[in-house]
Amino acid sequence: MNDNIIISAISKIQFILVSIFSFIFLTLFALFILLQNGIYIDNISFQNVKVEKLYIKWDEKISVVAKELHFIKEKKSNDSKIEYEKIIKIINSTLPFTVWFKEIIIEKMSLNDTDCVIRYTNDKKGLLHISSPDFILNSSLFSDNNLLTLKIDELKAIKKDVNIDGNISFDIKEKLKFTTTLNITIHNDTKLNLFAHGDAQKLSYKIESNENIKNTRQIVDLFDVHPDVKYWIYDAIEMSSLSLNELYGWLEYENLDKAYLNLYAKAVANDLKYTYDKKVDSVRTTKTDLEFKDGVLYIKPQNAYSYNFFLDKSWLKIDFSKKEELLSLYLLFKGKVNKELLSLLERYEIKLPFIQNKGEVNTNLTLDINLITLGVDAVGDFSAKEAQINYLGLDIDIFDAHVFLNNYDVKVNNMVAKYSDIATSHVDLDFNAKESEGKLTFRFDNIDSKENKLTLLKNKEPFVATYSISPKQDYLTIDKSIW
Repeated sequence: MNDNIIISAISKIQFILVSIFSFIFLTLFALFILLQNGIYIDNISFQNVKVEKLYIKWDEKISVVAKELHFIKEKKSNDSKIEYEKIIKIINSTLPFTVWFKEIIIEKMSLNDTDCVIRYTNDKKGLLHISSPDFILNSSLFSDNNLLTLKIDELKAIKKDVNIDGNISFDIKEKLKFTTTLNITIHNDTKLNLFAHGDAQKLSYKIESNENIKNTRQIVDLFDVHPDVKYWIYDAIEMSSLSLNELYGWLEYENLDKAYLNLYAKAVANDLKYTYDKKVDSVRTTKTDLEFKDGVLYIKPQNAYSYNFFLDKSWLKIDFSKKEELLSLYLLFKGKVNKELLSLLERYEIKLPFIQNKGEVNTNLTLDINLITLGVDAVGDFSAKEAQINYLGLDIDIFDAHVFLNNYDVKVNNMVAKYSDIATSHVDLDFNAKESEGKLTFRFDNIDSKENKLTLLKNKEPFVATYSISPKQDYLTIDKSIW
């Protein structure tokens, strides 16, 4: 009994399967016959697509002709990462199927406010025209040896006044691979050449310019630069022109926000004026070497001046790779601790208790400035073999002076100081420039005021006087002495 039931079930299943496969075969056969003769559909809609006057034919390869193709408007995304990923996925998934087609002709394709005309014929020249309020593309399409080439005759970004022409070649046999050579003209002034190759994950590029770039701001305007960064590469820089020596790098579509970390650039800025802080004097130079690598911009001026100082070997860098951008200013020059240099230090709450009248000081000072919080870390030293300073209204000659600065801490060890022909002393200073608090220790070798008929009698040990500095009240402490 059970055997008969099983045999009967198997017979029914076999009949159903044979019937299904027969139906599929007959349907495909009928569809093949129809496609061989061509199918004409006057109007068809599905999901977000509407097609008018569609003709499809299969003759070794597929031919698709449509009068109009409409994509129903979708909500625009402001996420450039999502848009790039979507474009790459579409190209990656559709390119391999182009070898199946003999021709694709769409007289009008529209998406939102963008219209397109495409005519692609295998082994023949076709065209691709796109127009929108933002850009216009006029180009040619042709395929050869598994390469699909888009020859751009004109690509114009209307609002940004950018014109592009060149070629983009796609490998349609393998997974997405492409190479491109483009000529870019910005505001009919700046001319760049872009060479790139990439795949579905990564793009490598190189940019060249055979002419000096007169307006770098036009290039910055092309990109959505973060406001915290824009000041330092846009507002802070004035120059007559930029000579681009090298610019290359690579990026991953999934990490566009980190593309700058993989960018290398080397250039020369001519007649540069760099304002790293609006409240201090700019750095002015006839020529400046610029280098950008690993997210850090190096600015190395040649023949540079600020506050009328020759800055000699001074240079600066801006580190964009950190969570909070950091500007490091390396002051390496011979100058004078005058009102201008004191105002620079006071800008960062560093107040020295003296001003220099004469002589030359070797400056070796590093200022690390947090560009978000404006917090400053200052470390360095000033040294002079011979100079004159004014302290508390007294003109004091100094010798073998070495002033050490560590943020707000100012130290001087064993400096020789001489006041007129009256007094000579070795001086130590321990001073907190933020709190205006510290001690100035004098070890007098001799004091002889002929005008006052007052002379310090020499002893085995120097005569010590300590001047204590305090925001509340200064006071002087002296050793016992004989006059």
